Amino acid sequence: MKRRSILALGALAAVTRVLPVAAQSVVMIGGPMAGSVFFTRDDPGLWASEVDRHLPEIKTEAAPGSTTSVSIRTPHPMDGFKHYILKHKLLDARFRLLSQKTFNPERDQPFSRHVLPAGYRGPVYAVSICNVHDTWIEGVMIGGEGDLP
Repeated sequence: MKRRSILALGALAAVTRVLPVAAQSVVMIGGPMAGSVFFTRDDPGLWASEVDRHLPEIKTEAAPGSTTSVSIRTPHPMDGFKHYILKHKLLDARFRLLSQKTFNPERDQPFSRHVLPAGYRGPVYAVSICNVHDTWIEGVMIGGEGDLP
């Protein structure tokens, strides 16, 4: 089962297109799975009316020791266990998990803070998972422009 998961992640990376951009700019994510398996601003699939409430917002800030702090906010109301943001995930350039936070919809707001490893450069992807409107992804470049994997 674990081997299948690794192969599926490799397939995701193979069909996902990432365009180089300057720091703090949005990284575009495309490919055949955008708009069906995960959703983006440009490929919201059947959830076109839900973009503004579900797309994660990312802010970065340099921290002491050459690390970068990444804040993720999803502007989504938490309606108890009826409709809520379940989790935020932070992924690296190869879509490997860097950090995650699970929310309790009865007491939490969909906001999380993560610290990147010192010296991290390249894209990071914020994933916001809604129990009704699926998985949303957005990205930013850390450390300036350059070729992306």
